[in-house]
Amino acid sequence: MIVAGGSLNAAADTDATIGHLVRLLSPGGWLVITEPTTEQHWVLASQAFMLAEPRNRRTGTFLSHEQWMDVLTEAGLRPVVDLPEPGHPLDPLGHRILVAQAKTDRMPLSPAAVAATVAPLPVDVTVHDHLPDNQRGTSECAE
Repeated sequence: MIVAGGSLNAAADTDATIGHLVRLLSPGGWLVITEPTTEQHWVLASQAFMLAEPRNRRTGTFLSHEQWMDVLTEAGLRPVVDLPEPGHPLDPLGHRILVAQAKTDRMPLSPAAVAATVAPLPVDVTVHDHLPDNQRGTSECAE
């Protein structure tokens, strides 16, 4: 499962970006996104100057709902959830939650192919069998 919240609207080429994400999904995997699909003045006031110049079908600041559906289906995804539903009080706000599923009849990428697909990022992972109980990072009671 890949979850992207309000980040894909900044991609210069949304189609290519979704294509890369689809290649990372396992067969039957899920892409969950939440994106604005209409002009959002509060976003435009702070983020519009940081958005990349689009090299895709985007005509405004954001892809429309119809454009998002086209991007997902053309990438080989099957849209499953599309919220809010028409008529819902939140629908006029133009912010969507879209869930799409990857085809199940394709071969998954090997770990080496996944590593070659994503940009190398510095990663420091620590696995804990439980969360610490206090700010010192121990399970002991603070005195």
